[in-house]
Amino acid sequence: MARRAGSDGGRERIVTGVADGAEDGGGTVDSDSGTADSGPPPGRRPGSCPAPSPESCPELRPEPHPEPRPVPAGPHVRTLLGAHVLGALAPEEDRRVVDHLAGCELCGTAYLEVAGMPSLLALCDEDDLL
Repeated sequence: MARRAGSDGGRERIVTGVADGAEDGGGTVDSDSGTADSGPPPGRRPGSCPAPSPESCPELRPEPHPEPRPVPAGPHVRTLLGAHVLGALAPEEDRRVVDHLAGCELCGTAYLEVAGMPSLLALCDEDDLL
């Protein structure tokens, strides 16, 4: 509890609460009349804030849906990637795969996933693979 001069300059007020300017629901009492002010507005808990909304809080905004990737033009290379990596395609087919990979990000990503297979297969015993 603290004593402060009122805003009218002359009357002293007794202030209950925690710290200067803290809105903790503490009221003030007029030392002349002994009446208390009302504190926070009705229907609102002391110290509470309104519920956040997506407009006021970026964390509550839904994430935008990514644009669907276009279906790649040209041959569907994914089924040929394993054979391409192992060098088992005919030269014409191999050339088509290489040309397609140069312009298709989706198939290029799939190629990177299987590109290390030959070195892994080289570590295996041939009898174990058959």
